[in-house]
Amino acid sequence: MVGEDIKIRHSSVIYKTGGPGSGKGTQCKKIAQRYGFTHLSTEVLIQREMSSISERSNIIKDNMESGELVPGDIILELFKEAVVASMGDTKWFLIDGYPQELKQGEQFGSQIGEPSLVLCMDCSSKTMSSRLLKRSKSSLEDNAEAIMKRIENYYQSIEPVITFYENKIPLFKVNELFRMLCSEILRSHHANISNK
Repeated sequence: MVGEDIKIRHSSVIYKTGGPGSGKGTQCKKIAQRYGFTHLSTEVLIQREMSSISERSNIIKDNMESGELVPGDIILELFKEAVVASMGDTKWFLIDGYPQELKQGEQFGSQIGEPSLVLCMDCSSKTMSSRLLKRSKSSLEDNAEAIMKRIENYYQSIEPVITFYENKIPLFKVNELFRMLCSEILRSHHANISNK
């Protein structure tokens, strides 16, 4: 666990958020590869922690099985550790699947760094549910009731996040028909902050 707060430049962080199964992870990988961002995924960090034997992994598993959000303090710890581990190699961070609620965004901003751009995947609950059910990678994803609860929790928690950030910094809602715009938005944004 990282014991001290870290600060990275304001222009170094881009959030890309969206519901479970919205396709944000796939798009983030493409964007990161094309523009040289370090892609830090909430899902990957959680899965990596779940594969370990720790108190945190037990808490995560319990929450996932019941369809609840993983506690924000645990996710923040995982991100802080990942950022510290990557800072020698990069100065651009694409934060995938975060924040899931307003408090997480505020904590990330105060302890790690404020985002300069937010991309929000707009995907229907029907599409997200269908994708998650098809994955069936583990018993945690096989439970249709838990999946629907995750989606409902996402919608309830994300609205305050969108309202908060759209009044502060550029925020774009991106649906399936306009995914290609993400690349153009980020290309332009990356060029602008590179010239600063």
